[in-house]
Amino acid sequence: VTAANCSNGNPRTSTQAAYDTIQNLRREGAEGTPGSGAFFPRLPRYLNSEQKQERIGGSLTLQYQPDDQTDISVDFLYSRFEVTRRDNYIAAVSFARSASNNGQPMTSVREIEFDENGSLVHGVFDGVDVRSEGLVDNFVSTFKQANVNFKRELNESLTVDALVGFNRSIWDGKKRLQTFMDVIDADGFSIDFRDGGSTPVIGFGADVSDPASFTYAPGLANGTVLGGFSYQGKPSKNTTDNFTAETNLKWAVSDAFSIRAGAQYRRSDFISTFLRPFNADTVVRPLPAGTSLADITTSITGVDKLWGNGAPASWAAIDSDKWADTFGFDAVRYCGVECGGGRSRVREEVTSGFLMANFDLENAIGFSVRGDMGVRYVKTDMLSSGYIQIASATTPTGVTGRFAAAQNNYDDWLPSANIVIEPIQNLLFRFSGAKVLARPELGLLTPTSGVNPVTRVGNINNPFLDPIRANTFDVAVEWYFRPGSLLSVAYFYKDIKSYVQSKPDQLPFSQLGLPIALLENSNTSPDELFTVSRPINTPGGPLKGIEVNAQIPFTFFDGFISNFGVLANYTHVTSKIVYEIGNNVTVTDNLIGLSPHTASATLYYEDEKFSIRTTGNFRDKFIRGIPASPGSDLVGNAKTFYMDASASFAVTDRLKLIVEAQNLTDEQNRLYTDSVRQDTLFETRIGRTFTFGVTYRM
Repeated sequence: VTAANCSNGNPRTSTQAAYDTIQNLRREGAEGTPGSGAFFPRLPRYLNSEQKQERIGGSLTLQYQPDDQTDISVDFLYSRFEVTRRDNYIAAVSFARSASNNGQPMTSVREIEFDENGSLVHGVFDGVDVRSEGLVDNFVSTFKQANVNFKRELNESLTVDALVGFNRSIWDGKKRLQTFMDVIDADGFSIDFRDGGSTPVIGFGADVSDPASFTYAPGLANGTVLGGFSYQGKPSKNTTDNFTAETNLKWAVSDAFSIRAGAQYRRSDFISTFLRPFNADTVVRPLPAGTSLADITTSITGVDKLWGNGAPASWAAIDSDKWADTFGFDAVRYCGVECGGGRSRVREEVTSGFLMANFDLENAIGFSVRGDMGVRYVKTDMLSSGYIQIASATTPTGVTGRFAAAQNNYDDWLPSANIVIEPIQNLLFRFSGAKVLARPELGLLTPTSGVNPVTRVGNINNPFLDPIRANTFDVAVEWYFRPGSLLSVAYFYKDIKSYVQSKPDQLPFSQLGLPIALLENSNTSPDELFTVSRPINTPGGPLKGIEVNAQIPFTFFDGFISNFGVLANYTHVTSKIVYEIGNNVTVTDNLIGLSPHTASATLYYEDEKFSIRTTGNFRDKFIRGIPASPGSDLVGNAKTFYMDASASFAVTDRLKLIVEAQNLTDEQNRLYTDSVRQDTLFETRIGRTFTFGVTYRM
């Protein structure tokens, strides 16, 4: 960087005032507040996302009763869900790049303005690379299940039941192709929040609707990217097989007391694989002679009408099918772990047994006191294995895999008790307490790692994770004051003893122990910092809250109004969870994914032929991730309010017409970064959805 030029000789057009504004914020913070800094959008962009979904499913039950005391049944379930998603972005990529990627140091700042927290309000920039990116993602999810159920009354007081079941879930990622073309060093790129909205108006400094504004060619020797492609997710498949066998025994000692006991065995086998394309299949080629970008592109339209707020009426994007035909990419060659692909496996075995007593003391004390108490013993054994990518001079990709394995086991005693006291009819007091656990997702337990060299993020899994454990207590009062009516208040407390947190750390790629070949065609150097996340166990913390429910049919009125009714609930929750943010530093905040306030209400009308109801759902803001990027404490989700409605009309006793409407308020969902600045990270609009249907009962 010199007085006349930005990095790599790009002419400097910055004003001294703009330069000084940024440097002062970096040194001193906004308005003299140390540490606030200058915060820019990393990837300012618009997104158009379209999905095609196909779903089929079916179930079958066969039942056999050889006598009055025996019941045997076999259940079958099948479902298949296929999705083809097409995402198209128009984005400025320079702000997300480092110096070696021709990023921010290549960009001149012509105008700049920040708010009191250091967040960008308005900026005009020169030397910005603009990218039109397309992503095609096709995957199929299938689920198969078969259960055999047996129940036998051995005598009037003794009953035994048993189950043997198997299910298989397969997620098959058939295709995940990214294509992109670039505008190099666009001048006059602008980001403008001055209208006061949560998202900016973006000006790209080039005619992004014209394919001729873009380039698609092999990169230059100085590291400039002129367009390209990648198989981001690579063809991959996750298969989970679950086998379950259990048996239970119930002994009715008397009308007021019974004992139940049982044992269960469950085995889960998770296998994940992905392939890696050969190096020759990842090289960007120039356009064939006589072919222009106009020949292999399409136009993305309609975002301005759906989104508004200055979104472009159209932008040019590579048509993935035309691109594949042009470059002959109908059959890409792949290889497995021998050249850097992946295969990992987790086998989890859970053996458990329980003993429980059920009681009802109404006859003994004159009013109803009923419930259950017992204990369950659970033993978990886990074995995981996988391949860690390492450098190899003998494979076409320069990468191979090294086998790694790990095992973990733990056992738990889980007592629980539930008591219901009904001092007068229809007034109930409920008390319950238990020790509970929730095991980590199987995919987190593989001893594997991976990185995305373009976005410079990565993950390292942890096969030694313990489950989330908690002690819980609940108390509730319920009043069933009329048939079909309910008023209730509940208090709950959960002491979370251990929690699973994703902890990000910033490390140079060279310290991750991964082969340099993984950075090929990314223009990312080994000394650049990667944000690498690893799941870890943390101490957790307390969570408590109160819930109020009401269900009131207007049957106490006469005539037309008696067909109306109301359903409503409100929940308030507070929590203090400990999170590790690096170098043995912790913070305490709300539980991730938990809103402090939630509420919903439904107003309905129902008679013999016609039914209509409308429902409003409010959810307060909540945390999505801790910590966030450097300089920000968290990623959050803004509060939302959705209004839905449905109606049906019975034409005859057999024929019914149905209409449903979702998101009548046209609510948008916004993610933000930092609890103070609340800079918009991502905002979506899905619009209103209307569904019409007909049912006919034979």
